[in-house]
Amino acid sequence: MASLQVTISESVTLNNQPIEATHTDTISGVNDVFRRIITCTASQTTPLVVFNDTVHGATGAIDIQDTKYIRITNIDSSNSIRVTVIGTDHATFVLSAGKSFILGQASNGFFARHNDDSVDYGETYHNLASIEINNGNASTVQVELFIAS
Repeated sequence: MASLQVTISESVTLNNQPIEATHTDTISGVNDVFRRIITCTASQTTPLVVFNDTVHGATGAIDIQDTKYIRITNIDSSNSIRVTVIGTDHATFVLSAGKSFILGQASNGFFARHNDDSVDYGETYHNLASIEINNGNASTVQVELFIAS
């Protein structure tokens, strides 16, 4: 088993004053890493990853319970994409050019509510089923996917 070290750093200077923050997280028990760069054809929905209870439960599936870290990075220099996280329900996020979207787990880590303004943090969370992207643009974009499990 290996440990994955993830470091996020921010640095900005405002009014000649540097403001910096760094957060480092060490994720232990990593046995598998999945990394790929995916081309998302203009105006098409592109599946990024499928999760299942076992890796042999679906073609190309990542084990839900073993997933510890998911990063999606839009490596395009000017176009945004839409990232849709699908479970029992789904949620879509806009990911601007050069930005990343990070999740810490695929098992019991997802809940989406629609048509209801109330918030209940005691809701039952569900497994992710898949993640897909759509650029909705006239340009093809590339996305990097990194998963540690």
